[in-house]
Amino acid sequence: KRDVVVSDVVKHATKACDPNRWYFDTGTNAHIVANKEYFTSLQRMDDSDWNPTVSGFTDSGVAQAEGFGTVLLATMVDEQMVTVFLEDVLYVSRAGCNLFSPGQALDQGFKMSWDQDTKLFGMSKEGTEVIRTTYEHQLWTFVTPNVNGKKAKNSKISTKKHVIVNFTYIRLMGDRGMAKGIMLKKRGKFDCADCHFGKQKRKTFQKNLERKITRVNDMVFADLLIPGVHNGTQYTAVLVVMDGYSHFVTTYLMKSRTRSKVNQLMKQYIAWAERQHGNVLEKL
Repeated sequence: KRDVVVSDVVKHATKACDPNRWYFDTGTNAHIVANKEYFTSLQRMDDSDWNPTVSGFTDSGVAQAEGFGTVLLATMVDEQMVTVFLEDVLYVSRAGCNLFSPGQALDQGFKMSWDQDTKLFGMSKEGTEVIRTTYEHQLWTFVTPNVNGKKAKNSKISTKKHVIVNFTYIRLMGDRGMAKGIMLKKRGKFDCADCHFGKQKRKTFQKNLERKITRVNDMVFADLLIPGVHNGTQYTAVLVVMDGYSHFVTTYLMKSRTRSKVNQLMKQYIAWAERQHGNVLEKL
């Protein structure tokens, strides 16, 4: 099995490290997480090709990886929240900090960028920048606000969970390669009664819809969603913007749904999209 290598960055990360902070560590060969709440799927180390013994974290010099799996990261890039799945991540509850391995990320299809003027590293996936670091105390870090900031009290791997499962989205994740272990053939599709009723009432789909979209920023679709007054939050609307080519979706939570506010957010999105992809937005 492969041995896990960590650098001296763990000596600078205190044991009371912010669980939302990740260290961009070029000296480690594995992604390591100390907070179990990041994981969307978690498996036992018996199925991993990593050596579960990790040296360098604790005072005794040895910590044990208790599982591995896929985590969901939500990061801020240009004041926009983006999400990305990170696979083959080790869960080490005694690590005290989270380590992101750019070397392992490159092997997983990420691309790394470096800005000499700002001294910032960036990681992109499928043409979209998903991680941008900050330079603090001679270390590069980034923050992921998608966990509640508390370490998991129970270090045992959960075997039972009570959740509501949406099988359509599970199949979609399997088709797009975002999940492992899902049957892709002979799985069938079972529609509920409401789906059948909707098919009976809906209009026939247009057989051919040619929009001449050949690249990112050729066409962008936008819609304003109104969740209702009593939605339990301070927001009254959600502006949803989707690129017609990549289907990348950006959302803006709005406290006021005035025309001036919508126009301001659309200008903000257009500026970001043109700067991100290097070509002018053709049609909205």
